[in-house]
Amino acid sequence: MNDLSPRAPDLPARGIFSAVLVLTVARTSVNMARRFTYAFVPEIARALGVPISSVQNAITLQSSASILSPTVGGLSERFGRKYVMMAALAAISVLGLVGAAAPVYGVFLAMMAGFGLSKMLFDPAAIPRI
Repeated sequence: MNDLSPRAPDLPARGIFSAVLVLTVARTSVNMARRFTYAFVPEIARALGVPISSVQNAITLQSSASILSPTVGGLSERFGRKYVMMAALAAISVLGLVGAAAPVYGVFLAMMAGFGLSKMLFDPAAIPRI
């Protein structure tokens, strides 16, 4: 009998392995970008010349970005999952480079907010539709 289900055709084993590997590396990178600050709050505060509470506020802003997820969660359906994931990864890369090039608290705050928004965009797009 013919399979008439609307799911995607089966990928060869090598294609599945490479897809899982790429998604694992991408998701690990996104999660690391979001969580790297937890262990280094005092050092980051000292390097930026701000109190520890300011760095903690930036972490809070990053986590608060996920409140927007119901409004932008459908972007992956509109523009395509791959494009949204690639845009989120590109944003994280650019924000990380800008943050490293300009160690100023305002840039750090914008970088952390951007990391939160990028993760919020990446995660729904990375989950396969069933």
